[in-house]
Amino acid sequence: MKKYLTIVLLIIVLVFTTAASSYAPKKLSIHYDIAQNVYVGETFSLKSNSLYTFRSTNEEVATYDEAHGLVDTLSAGYVVIQKINRETNEVVKSYTLLVKDEASVISVIGTNSMYIGDSYKFESSVYPDCADKEIIWSSSDTDVISIDQDGNATALKEGLATITATSKKYNNVYGSIYVMVKEVVSTEFREENYTIDSSNLSEAFEAVGRSVESSVIMVTGYQVSGEAKTAATVGCGLVYKRIAHLKDGSTTEENVMDLDTVENYEYYVITNKHIVASTTYNERTQKSTTTNYDFIGLYYGSSTEIGAKIIAYDEKIDLAVISFTSTTYFPIARLGDSDDLEAGEFIVSVGTAEGKEYFRTISFGIISHPQRYISDDTDGDGTNDWDAEYIQHDSPINSGDCGSALVNMKGEVIGINTTKKIETSSGIKAENLSFAIPINLVKTLVVKLEKGETIKRPILGVSIMDVLDILANREAFATPGYATDDGIVIPDDIEFGFYVAEVTEGGVAHKANILPGDIIVAFNDVEVHYSYQLRAQLGNFIIDSGQTTTIVVYRNGEYVTLEVTF
Repeated sequence: MKKYLTIVLLIIVLVFTTAASSYAPKKLSIHYDIAQNVYVGETFSLKSNSLYTFRSTNEEVATYDEAHGLVDTLSAGYVVIQKINRETNEVVKSYTLLVKDEASVISVIGTNSMYIGDSYKFESSVYPDCADKEIIWSSSDTDVISIDQDGNATALKEGLATITATSKKYNNVYGSIYVMVKEVVSTEFREENYTIDSSNLSEAFEAVGRSVESSVIMVTGYQVSGEAKTAATVGCGLVYKRIAHLKDGSTTEENVMDLDTVENYEYYVITNKHIVASTTYNERTQKSTTTNYDFIGLYYGSSTEIGAKIIAYDEKIDLAVISFTSTTYFPIARLGDSDDLEAGEFIVSVGTAEGKEYFRTISFGIISHPQRYISDDTDGDGTNDWDAEYIQHDSPINSGDCGSALVNMKGEVIGINTTKKIETSSGIKAENLSFAIPINLVKTLVVKLEKGETIKRPILGVSIMDVLDILANREAFATPGYATDDGIVIPDDIEFGFYVAEVTEGGVAHKANILPGDIIVAFNDVEVHYSYQLRAQLGNFIIDSGQTTTIVVYRNGEYVTLEVTF
């Protein structure tokens, strides 16, 4: 037992020091008069106008397509993209590119656990795509694991070996995975082989942080009294949309960085509602009031703050969209797919911690649970009135980290951090319970919020009873007149869901053709065992959004899938 524990601990240490990394390519950015490393096949935008155009000094390496305003990189080499005055033919600006085609990252994909006698084929992934794909495979201990040049490995004896894939053309570029070989004790209780991508995590985390940090800004809500300005809240915002206002009066969302062409940029930022507005509850009137803070200040590392305006916020989900205008170029964060998350995935948070002195603090953790439901008090009356879906993770959320970006190892934002729990419902102090709004939900909401529209949520429009409650009181519910004229009998093969007693005209259920007597077992591809799951899934949709989803009901002895459009 001690032997295996030592080996497992060794694997954990080695995984963090692997020689190559696997992360999404960094977004191409052009810096004036600074050589920029790019790869063959990458494309970026440079828009010409009546005064200026662009030309390439080496069209074998890169060309400029004036009709589409695009620079295309074609082959490895050195090239300068020149900005030319059409009248004088004078070069007024230069963009220097070093175009590469060599391998920069190799990842080994395969298992980290084998049994004596096992055969397994390891695979490699080479970045960039244009790089030479020929690989030399090797094993650090051929007595433990042998491997041929096609990646086919055989486990020979108990022990630990390193499987390495080295670029045949660039022998200083390689990736490795550590594999433990165990003796077969009992085929009856044999462990599964889990596939992992073991790359250099240190380099990967660094790359992920770089890919997002410039899109994160600090957001402060101020209360103003006379000339006194007091910070009420401090948090973060994520730049997700940029509109370039050009000097010719036109606008574009394309990536234009030429300040001779751009008048300024209009930015849209995702943040938390509680950072920009305060909700209070009046016990006397029993009504809640949401008030915007007097001034919203943005800080991004410069000496001064700039002001932002509130576009709109959601009354239920802790989300707001604000905007600001600046001549400074900010990269736009890449938004991922939160539906693809798995427990145990590494993630990175990029936030503000406690304020300016800890601006753009980067921390890491794992996804603890990709889909956690929590009841929230959205109107400030001390009573939870909303069930929301969150991503649970263990990356720290400090007081200034609300609104910060939760990022996967591809450099994609998969959530907006919003809250943490310091105490469980039973009163026990809790550690590392952090929660983020899933980015797929965020993407749905900001489409409305950035237009200043109010989020209108649908109602299910049914009278339902929990199947679990009915099963716990079978005899009572089966009695005629207890719940319906004929009583309620749940079929033997139904163990969860919600029995529909009545359907209200005009509601979601009516639109989906749900009938009295149906048992709702799934909503939006999620099995609904508890009422909060049903409410939270319904809360993901917006009236008049055009969103479509499915509802699965048990009806007359079979499962029926119904569709509804909001």
